[in-house]
Amino acid sequence: MKIQIEKKDNIIRIRFKGPLHISKKTFLELIKDKNEIISLLEEIEKREWKWRLWEADGEGIAEINLDEAIFRFKEYIPDEIMRELRGRRDNFWFEIDLGEKKPRQIEILSVLDAVIEVTIDEDATIRINPFKKTINYISNLFWNGIPKRKARLLDAKKLHNAVQFLLDKGFKFGDKYVAETFQELTQKIMPEYTFSIRLSLTVINVEKVPSWETLVKELYEFFESRGIAARIDEEKSFLRLFEKPIP
Repeated sequence: MKIQIEKKDNIIRIRFKGPLHISKKTFLELIKDKNEIISLLEEIEKREWKWRLWEADGEGIAEINLDEAIFRFKEYIPDEIMRELRGRRDNFWFEIDLGEKKPRQIEILSVLDAVIEVTIDEDATIRINPFKKTINYISNLFWNGIPKRKARLLDAKKLHNAVQFLLDKGFKFGDKYVAETFQELTQKIMPEYTFSIRLSLTVINVEKVPSWETLVKELYEFFESRGIAARIDEEKSFLRLFEKPIP
């Protein structure tokens, strides 16, 4: 993105891309042309769920006081190995230390990404990214910590139905932890639909073997696309941190 700078005395106005500090009303005004997101939020409200803006990224114009800013020159010069094998190139840039005060946002131009927190019921929340259509967080009602109150089966069903509503809208789980939370939630309320399988895997082509994290992610996506929430049960051992299950 081309940076635009306007200077007056010791104050400069700069066009930026990054975190936005905006109200719910401003957010709705900025996304009024995104019909799918607006329609989703309206449906959420019709179901008497509450939602709030958890975080947002976008473009805007901010003021910077040059008297309080410290510019630091940075550089990255790769060695020959990185140049040859990875194609890395020299890179130079400035970082600006603005101290303890946030720069004043003068104008917000657009919202490029956002996370919405949806409250289904007391202690039951979901965080979604309506731009990427991902579910980023699901409350774990059965966590063994110190909950605000003891979750009931009815609470679990309400939360499960809310997640299912989003899945039916084309949302995907943001990561394996969210998928596992939903799998556990489903298991609690519909144990008759839960079953276990055991796989024995043997590497036959080392060149095609992905990392363990990638393999788990792809397995979860495989089952999710077939309407199954999966969870891989791993041994909880400190020593497993040093194990390499696949090359």
